[in-house]
Amino acid sequence: MIHDYIVVGSGPSGAQAAQTLVNDGARVAMLDVGVKDDLYRGMVPDADFTSIREQDPDQYRYLLGTAFEGISWGGVKVGAQLTPPRKFMMHGIDRWIPLESSTFSPMESLAYGGLGNGWGLGCFVFSGPELEKAGLDHGKMKTAYEVISRRIGIAAARDDAASYGLGGLDCFQEALTLPRLDAHLHPDREHAHLLDAVKRLECSSGRLRPRGRAPGFRRRCLRAPSRKSRTRAHRDPW
Repeated sequence: MIHDYIVVGSGPSGAQAAQTLVNDGARVAMLDVGVKDDLYRGMVPDADFTSIREQDPDQYRYLLGTAFEGISWGGVKVGAQLTPPRKFMMHGIDRWIPLESSTFSPMESLAYGGLGNGWGLGCFVFSGPELEKAGLDHGKMKTAYEVISRRIGIAAARDDAASYGLGGLDCFQEALTLPRLDAHLHPDREHAHLLDAVKRLECSSGRLRPRGRAPGFRRRCLRAPSRKSRTRAHRDPW
């Protein structure tokens, strides 16, 4: 079969390039080494991090590693922060694409899905001067950024750092609020979160029945917390 394009690498960038070409009607082939994880894939439970830390007695196996490979010994290199279930994405790098440099430390991957195995897909918007220095058209790149943002769903907020991450991006989702973390960082807002929990209750036969309890919710918390309890909540790490 004859292909119009060959995309090398199945990471986030390669996948988006291939999808764009396919959507335009091109015949595309993707080449990748395709390293996969056969050790930890079935070991990590399908649960949130808090539940795993509180309930799984075997969590040390995939958080520290069966050979404690999650603990960095000696010199720390790029990728040292990866947990054992994600370290497979670095396998084979030193052998097949070695790089020695004292000024440049890239992170590369031969894994199926590339670096997306570690952090998912993000979209870091370069500024106009940066794009210009790279020889890329700012107008075309802005359009491309919007396309990627619609595909992957970027959660962000317009704050003081927005110009460094979002640039001129218009298409993004509102950033999510993490109630337990927000209450820890802003104890004065704790009462507001309790009121939100109350709103999620429905009245049935004259009694309040929980429809979906917020984390740590108790009926005794329906009243405004005292100053003492707010101080305690502030000191307790979520």
